[in-house]
Amino acid sequence: MSIRAYSSSLTHTHLPMLVGLLFSASAALALQSSPPLDPTASEVHWRQVGSMSHPGIPCPAPSAGWKAPIQLDAGGERFCIYESSGTVSSTDVTALRTTTGLPELEPDRMAVRPSGAIINALRSEQSERFLEQAGDVWLPPPPPFAGGQAHLGLLDTQPTSDPGVMLGAADNSPHGRTLRRFAQFLLCKTQPCPVQSHARLSLPHTDFHPTDPELSPRDEVQGGLFGTISELGEQLVAEVAAWTAGAPPGDRLVLNLSVAWDGALFGGLETDAGGAPNPADMPVDVRLVYRALEDAADAGILVIAAAGNRVDHRQAQGALLPAAWERAASPSASGAYRPLVYAVGGVDSLGRELALSQPLSRPPRVAYADHALLENDGAGPTALLTGSSVAALVVSVAAAAAWSYDLSLSPGQLMDFLYLSGDSLAEPVELCLPDVDSEPCASQRPGVRRLSICRAVEAVCSAAGECPAPFDLGSPSPCTPWAPSPPDLSALEEAAFEPDGSATYGSFLIGDPGAPCIAPSLTATAALPNPDPCPSRQYNGLGATPWVRPQPGSNPCPNCPILDHSLHVEISDDFEGTLSSPSLLACGTSITLPMPPLAAAGTFRVDDLPPLGDCTEGLLTFVTTDDDGESSTSTVSSVRISP
Repeated sequence: MSIRAYSSSLTHTHLPMLVGLLFSASAALALQSSPPLDPTASEVHWRQVGSMSHPGIPCPAPSAGWKAPIQLDAGGERFCIYESSGTVSSTDVTALRTTTGLPELEPDRMAVRPSGAIINALRSEQSERFLEQAGDVWLPPPPPFAGGQAHLGLLDTQPTSDPGVMLGAADNSPHGRTLRRFAQFLLCKTQPCPVQSHARLSLPHTDFHPTDPELSPRDEVQGGLFGTISELGEQLVAEVAAWTAGAPPGDRLVLNLSVAWDGALFGGLETDAGGAPNPADMPVDVRLVYRALEDAADAGILVIAAAGNRVDHRQAQGALLPAAWERAASPSASGAYRPLVYAVGGVDSLGRELALSQPLSRPPRVAYADHALLENDGAGPTALLTGSSVAALVVSVAAAAAWSYDLSLSPGQLMDFLYLSGDSLAEPVELCLPDVDSEPCASQRPGVRRLSICRAVEAVCSAAGECPAPFDLGSPSPCTPWAPSPPDLSALEEAAFEPDGSATYGSFLIGDPGAPCIAPSLTATAALPNPDPCPSRQYNGLGATPWVRPQPGSNPCPNCPILDHSLHVEISDDFEGTLSSPSLLACGTSITLPMPPLAAAGTFRVDDLPPLGDCTEGLLTFVTTDDDGESSTSTVSSVRISP
């Protein structure tokens, strides 16, 4: 084997420089057992959620120390949300339950996070690649006889804003603002803009404390980092209410949900005897989101959700929620393929699943989502995003853009056009709405398809026959055929490395892949005698609550692929601390990678890896030391293995 590395700092103006390195043997690695995660650590005791079966009846008044309830009607139920005026104890919660008499009154959970890893290594090449892979195209104004307009709403970390208003650049999280800038550039290169986009703050918190609301502040001005499940439901209810009350006749709305929570930990995967989602058995906060999505579907709103990324390394499988509700039929389905939400997965420029994708979560539709960056909209470079957030945004833009040229289409008809316009990847579908015979997903559709904005608009315009140029029937196709190509990282490496700029090493250990965590804690025992044994517990240094914090800082390498027996690693520019003692675990074999300490944006490649059998994924582990050099934890990134 050989290893190559270049500078630990990258910018869009400098190609990485080759650095010569001398290596020494790494410390021995030890496998640690891993206790299960405790989802109760995310409970928000100062925010209690209850429900009543009769909408319109006022929620009961609370006991002393609790504010007047927030009252929400969704899906034929009334939901009552109580927030405390100060720090709460178990006695306060018991008094609230006794006073209200609600049969269901449960703590909210701080469980909703953005679904994209953030990296700030800025490269003009990445911006060009993103626009090319997304199918960017000049969108002409819709014809004057369209009879309405399409709208795109983004429920995320960005503060609530009206259409066309981008707000300031000092948002607490770049996630929502970056997605909004993507949407604005992709949709509005001409005026009037074919689609109006707006933001609604759904992840408002900048910190979290389970019993003290003062230590869980919301920032309505600069946005938040994460949110509770019922807060997402609250904003969905508000979005549906605003739409049904004020939308002009003929207008259409697409909602983008590039956020997620783990249904296996927090609920929402409960099913009835036939395998369909059963909201009656869901936790109250989750049921609020589900009922709000039912109301959205009933109002003709199209909801597109990110399939989700792994941010911990338990043996979790399947899409995160709300994307996993693609398996649920909408209230207006009437026998057609019309899921409650449409899930979207992320792929790289070769059409392969990203390394951080959830196992068994592949929906019928995917889009490019690897190192997406925009820097030519006049506002400076955006954050660089990797993950299904980007894919969901691309498909949301494609749907809204295509819809603007034929507003007569139903949401289901529109999404069928989008699916048929995509490039087939010959991969089986793993997430879908079961048919009446409960046939497997793969039997319903030809397979996964990669969508692009240009192809989606072209498909709808070809059927409508009345689109303006360049999509009119008499013009040549403005869409560039998709040609799978290696990721940018590979191209940059080939440009930077010389044949003699590598060192040879080799050290092999056999590990036990059967530990309770899918990623056993591989740590340098000499430097880290008492690590927390489960890597998923070190999510951004928050102990037992890995789901609370969004990116940045959670994943050293959100998309580390192995291509042709070479491991490509690019450390997030936002990752805090120093990484050392990297190891690759695949099919029970652990390969030590004796590298010097790596800072943020460090990049290296390992060539000539030994055969890894039939493995399709592995784990890259590091010892992470904080900036003060006082504490160390083990950190893990997923690795996708291709032949």
